[in-house]
Amino acid sequence: MARKRVTPFTKSNLIKALKKGADILDLSEKFQKLPSTILKEIDELRKRYYNIKFESKDPDQLGIFKIQPQELPKGNLNIDIDMNKLNADVIEFGVISDLHLNSKFERIDLANAIYDVFADNGIKTVYDQGNWIDGYAKRINHGQVYQYTVDGQLDYAVANYPQRKGIDTHFIGGDDHEGWFQKDTGLDVGRLFQQKAEDKGRTDLHYLGYMEADIYYETPLGAFHLRTLHGGGGSTYALSYYVQKLIESIEPAEKPHMMLVGHLHKALFIPKYDGVAAILSGCVQDQSNFMRKKKLKAMQGAWMVKVILKENGEPWQITPTFIDMTDLGLKPRRKYYIPDEVIKKRRF
Repeated sequence: MARKRVTPFTKSNLIKALKKGADILDLSEKFQKLPSTILKEIDELRKRYYNIKFESKDPDQLGIFKIQPQELPKGNLNIDIDMNKLNADVIEFGVISDLHLNSKFERIDLANAIYDVFADNGIKTVYDQGNWIDGYAKRINHGQVYQYTVDGQLDYAVANYPQRKGIDTHFIGGDDHEGWFQKDTGLDVGRLFQQKAEDKGRTDLHYLGYMEADIYYETPLGAFHLRTLHGGGGSTYALSYYVQKLIESIEPAEKPHMMLVGHLHKALFIPKYDGVAAILSGCVQDQSNFMRKKKLKAMQGAWMVKVILKENGEPWQITPTFIDMTDLGLKPRRKYYIPDEVIKKRRF
């Protein structure tokens, strides 16, 4: 009688089994491990922010352990403002997005230059609209990243995401790039990024949530409602079109005073449309192969924003300053396509 093949008990094999869903006895038989051993490893995965749910609909049957896609939470961050310390009614913050760290098209030099500008101008709070790592999808960026695993990319980001004394960066996660890992495994990549940063002594990176977050700056008579979000889809024929349709789609009671929108790699300020001010955040990445093929321009840069509030929290004056980093120290594009050793042998 042929001996039944035993599946090696590894983290990756357990994750594959949990993505399909299985009860504890099936897992024990599959890996030839005690149920207590399986449960211990499931707890470890949960501690690493894998979204593993236990479903039990029939009391006469064993429940199912299954990795579920991450939900879209409202990652609200409430900030109480001391009006005396913040120049009575003024809010200032930086805006940055789409660094795509670990991509061969990343621009760590520009990202650091931007944070130098933030520091020189007294910016203490920065909002990042996502895609802080490039993630991995074989059909899109194979051969264009330095690390292919989520741990490798996050460790790289912890080491290379700009850090300046006195500046806190509040970031959300996109549903693409870092979101590819999230959708594939159920792992809460943003929480793991913050945890890895804290493990390395970095207390400046703060995760707000998946895809979007609402921030309320409280004033005595009301609140300034700021939404930071990662968009979706491709670029449109006009820069403002995507944001206009996005604002129109929001229910009136949910509309913020201002939105910061990442993903499109475009930079734009709309002072007010349907009651909402908006900023397209730009990017800090060179035009990738994918963008070149799709004929998509990369508008490199970031923003500093000053908002003067009315007594009820509504914005009275909004002053955006775009930090244009386009073409600063641009690297020859041929290096993205041709290995360095070949470049040394050829003349251009």
